[in-house]
Amino acid sequence: MTWAVELSDLAYEAAIVPERWQGFLDKASELAEARGGTLFEVNGMNRHSILSERLHDAWHAIVNEGWAARNPLPGKALLSREPGFVHDLEVLPAADRAGYEWFDFAARWDLGPSMGTILKVPNGNMLIMTFERASAAPAYERADAERFDVLRPSIARAVSLSAQLAFQHFNSTVGVLNAVGLPAAVVNDSGKLLTCNQSFEGLMPGLFMDRRDGLRLRAPAANALLQETLARLKPELWTGTVASVPVPRSSQGDPAAIIHVLPIRGVARDILFGATGLVLVDRVAERAAPSDTILRALYDLTPAEARVAATLVQNRGRHKEVADILSVSPETVKSHSKAIYQKTGLSGIIELAGVLGGLLPSDMDGQD
Repeated sequence: MTWAVELSDLAYEAAIVPERWQGFLDKASELAEARGGTLFEVNGMNRHSILSERLHDAWHAIVNEGWAARNPLPGKALLSREPGFVHDLEVLPAADRAGYEWFDFAARWDLGPSMGTILKVPNGNMLIMTFERASAAPAYERADAERFDVLRPSIARAVSLSAQLAFQHFNSTVGVLNAVGLPAAVVNDSGKLLTCNQSFEGLMPGLFMDRRDGLRLRAPAANALLQETLARLKPELWTGTVASVPVPRSSQGDPAAIIHVLPIRGVARDILFGATGLVLVDRVAERAAPSDTILRALYDLTPAEARVAATLVQNRGRHKEVADILSVSPETVKSHSKAIYQKTGLSGIIELAGVLGGLLPSDMDGQD
């Protein structure tokens, strides 16, 4: 039983240091005589995963070519409600596999016999841990699954502990930000609010709405930009750009705000807690327009667009004066202005000046 003790120790180490889950999967794969192991969330797309290095190329194809939803094994494993490890032939016998294109795809990527188990975590999510053999390798047998069943209680406890520690970590993070007066929240890649601090709670339902389908801004134009930004938190859409969303002052007199969306990285925490983004709120005081350097950092503007934005606000949108000041044509100012409004989600100079100066109202009609 030395191997079980060794793997159990690795699992509990990964519970404290999530980056060690890959090492656990690699070692467990050796003992399972597999190409590699995976740990992924059951969400229909299998976007969040930890896996052995040798499976990266195959997994990339599975996710990006849409094969995750066409793999019948996870769904049938869920229906079986088997509490321990099972192998693929127990889930779907060879005689019943006709018509499933998945198995042809798997063979092309040298994915053959597999064995796995379903794990539950405190946030209600379900995870599947699998070990994947090469196509030419012998099939798993019931004895192989029973051998790993000895380890399953330790794996389940370690996964649960890892999820709870991740939750406490994020609560601590937003709590620290609350201490310095910065509203903060943690969301998943669907924009659903997972946890937030007291300062952020104070912005609901005025600035934000906590809907079942995700966090929403009451200002329609700003909300559209926020949803686009949150969608980019998905690993397959992430571009490496941290985004900021401007929200003009409300007609009720609430000050303008800038919503910053930052990615949370570290795949183990993505899976075990479901967190992919940190939302910070910077309330805008009445002030002069910020410098073009700040504008570039906040809204991903080009240097030319940032200069035009700052000059537009200072001159309240008079394109000819801006063109004269910057020694460019009015057409250039108009072109840059269009790009500025598209990137900031604002409709014109009035809203732009309102956000940057914290002075002018936005229309929040149509949002309950």
